[in-house]
Amino acid sequence: MTAFFDLFVSHSNPEGWADPTWADRRFSELVAASPFHLWHPGDPIPERDVRYLIGVATWSGYDMRLLDALAEALTAHPNDPPVIDVFNTADCPHPQDFHRYISGLGTVSHTPVMGFWNNGELKWSGQGYDAREWIAGIFDLSSAEIAAFVQDWIKAQAHA
Repeated sequence: MTAFFDLFVSHSNPEGWADPTWADRRFSELVAASPFHLWHPGDPIPERDVRYLIGVATWSGYDMRLLDALAEALTAHPNDPPVIDVFNTADCPHPQDFHRYISGLGTVSHTPVMGFWNNGELKWSGQGYDAREWIAGIFDLSSAEIAAFVQDWIKAQAHA
């Protein structure tokens, strides 16, 4: 399953640049067909159990591959999966907009961004490499493998 990375690949193609927002519109459709939930400020935060909120950029191969790897992990272990909400960082045109999703993030300079809630209380938040490492570790994924997947694709494009 590589639906999210395929979106990145299509977004990387100059033919897709004529309509810069098409990938963001397509992202919502992909989320609807995935084990994730698209979350917007004002939507409820579960008061019980564990919840993750991950903000990704459709233009980031690393973010899109992370979502594919998470979807694969959830599909492999379908019993009682945690709530994983996602949002598109394109919905945050100003730095302060990220705080509507995850309070306490500080100034966001890298994606993905992530928050972890337990019983309705934010317990951890981060961005970039730290967030990718944190979420990968929770789901027994390898952040290094995610990065290698994207880097291998980039190398293959350079030789194509």
